[in-house]
Amino acid sequence: MEVVHAGHGDVHDHVVAAGDDVDRAYLGQAGGIGLERLHLDVAVDEIDQGIAQVIALGGRFTGERHDYDEGVVVVMADPEGHEFCLVQYY
Repeated sequence: MEVVHAGHGDVHDHVVAAGDDVDRAYLGQAGGIGLERLHLDVAVDEIDQGIAQVIALGGRFTGERHDYDEGVVVVMADPEGHEFCLVQYY
């Protein structure tokens, strides 16, 4: 598993886990209250496979989908309720 920290300077207030062996991936502040205000787009090759993988990791599909000429965007949520988008470009 690869763990990527993002924050300000030496303060890492967000953690993103990624990799083939990740059981669950979370985005958020340790001990934080409420939803994060960060827009995160994750590009996928196949939107349906991306949705299935997020659900297998404990996330959920919010039901929001946007189809555009250049691709499709679906809004997902992690197990804590933080929303992010899966994007498939055509």
